[in-house]
Amino acid sequence: MASAFFWSVISRAIVEKYFSWPLLFLCAIITCETGISFPFLVKRAVSPIQQLLLFFLLVSQVDADKGIMRNLSPVPDKNAPAQTVEERNVLHIIIGSGNTILADDVEIQINELGKLAERFVFNSQQDAEQAESPQNAIFYLESNKQATYQNYVMVQNEILAFYRKVYNAESYKRFARNFNQLSEQERQQVQTAFPIQLTEKEPVEHEGEVP
Repeated sequence: MASAFFWSVISRAIVEKYFSWPLLFLCAIITCETGISFPFLVKRAVSPIQQLLLFFLLVSQVDADKGIMRNLSPVPDKNAPAQTVEERNVLHIIIGSGNTILADDVEIQINELGKLAERFVFNSQQDAEQAESPQNAIFYLESNKQATYQNYVMVQNEILAFYRKVYNAESYKRFARNFNQLSEQERQQVQTAFPIQLTEKEPVEHEGEVP
C-alpha cells in the first residue's frame, strides 16, 4: 500500500513537470507490473493517441488469479522415495510420426478419446484393466518428434474437454450449478473428486514403441 502511494505521489510530480511520450510508456509499464493507475494524467492528454494510451492506463488491471485448468507437475524431489503406480491406473497415449494415435497400443481416432477417457476414469464395469478410481486415473501422453504440434494439442484438448464435462456434471449433482459458477471451495471439492493427472513425456524419435 505504501509502495502504491509512493509511486502515485512521485509519478504525479514528475508528470506535471516532464510530460512526454517516454514517460507515458513508463507509466504503462508500471501499470502492467503493479496495477497502479494514473488518473491525474487525463488532464495532460493532448492528441487522440495519447488519450487512447491513457485509457489503457486507467482501465488496465492484471489478474493473477486466472490460469489454466491444469497445473504443471511439481519438480520431483530426488531424495523422495519412488512411488509405485499400478499399470491399470495409467492410460498410455502415443502420437506417432504419422499422427496416428494409440491408446494402450490400440489405434484410435481423435473423436474416440472422450469415450475412452470416460470408460477408463469411471470404470463402471469394474474392469481390472481400467483405473481403480477417478482419483487414481493418470493419462500418460507421449509423442514422436515428427508428430505435428496440432495433433498433440488436439489430444490434450480432448482430455481436458472430457474433464470439463465431468466437472459440470458433478457440479450440478452436488450444488445444482455449473462449475464456473461455484465458489473456490466448491470447485476444490469437485477437482479433488476428479483430479486431472496428465503426465507428458518429452518427445522421442525412432523409439520402437512410438511408430
